Amino acid sequence: MLIPPRSSRSAHRSALLSGCGLAILLVLALAVPTSAAAGPAGRGPTVTRGGLTVAVPARGMGVVASELLADGSARELQVETSTDGVVAVISAPDEPSAGQGSEPVTPTGSPPACSDTAHKVFGSWWHSTVHWSFKANSRPSYLSAATAEAQLKKAVGNITGEHNDCGRPDTVSATSHYDGRTTRGVQIGSDASCTGTDGHNTVAFGDLPGGAVGFTCWWYQGNSTVEADMQLNKHDFQFAVSPSSCSNAYILQGVATHEFGHVYGLGHVSQSGHANQTMSTAIYLCDASDETLGLGDMLGLETHY
Repeated sequence: MLIPPRSSRSAHRSALLSGCGLAILLVLALAVPTSAAAGPAGRGPTVTRGGLTVAVPARGMGVVASELLADGSARELQVETSTDGVVAVISAPDEPSAGQGSEPVTPTGSPPACSDTAHKVFGSWWHSTVHWSFKANSRPSYLSAATAEAQLKKAVGNITGEHNDCGRPDTVSATSHYDGRTTRGVQIGSDASCTGTDGHNTVAFGDLPGGAVGFTCWWYQGNSTVEADMQLNKHDFQFAVSPSSCSNAYILQGVATHEFGHVYGLGHVSQSGHANQTMSTAIYLCDASDETLGLGDMLGLETHY
């Protein structure tokens, strides 16, 4: 279901995907023949858990699939392949910490964004500038290419520039470079899947399973993220540029800021206790608060950059 807007600043933080807290999930290591099924035509072996699918990474690499759901829950699947070919499911949607699975808790009982230190980071991050492109012809018809492009640029800048209203300066070294518009697609399937790598970082709009607002895949080798793709669901949801022009829609820049948080290595914090952080697990209609980071969001970035 879609979530109504919040009316106060204490209710001014919302977010997208599944909250896992700070717990490290146990690795379930499985041999390739038993953990990886043959993929659809044109794909290699895949791993499916809880409705998410990833193409088995190459040896020595890992992949994370992260899905935003409109009901305030979220799903995430992380899979690694060791150098000797063993596939390991690091975390999956059927784990107890994967998400709430119901309407998101309102942020009334959560600490203010600028005093909540909660954060989660993944074990990989970018060791160089992230070069990314936008598939402009994938945008919804009611958004011009220039408008969508500008909002996406601001969103990544919110992460790399630690945009906040807490009075904290930008201290992270994360950088990005917009390489322009592209006709290249994302390595994301309409069935909520990470289909493989192509050596490019691309953002696009497209079709996702009905409850998913956004979906991000990123691939890594050791502690170095090497590729990331993002897709926003234009078939089932509307996107707006600002609350003043918004009706029954999500604020594009806020959604993209959360998704770029994943690109740069941030994980989720729980909606029930940390709802005012950008990286909590729910997003509300016509709410732009995710455009500014909370203290925990910034501390997470500062862990790696």
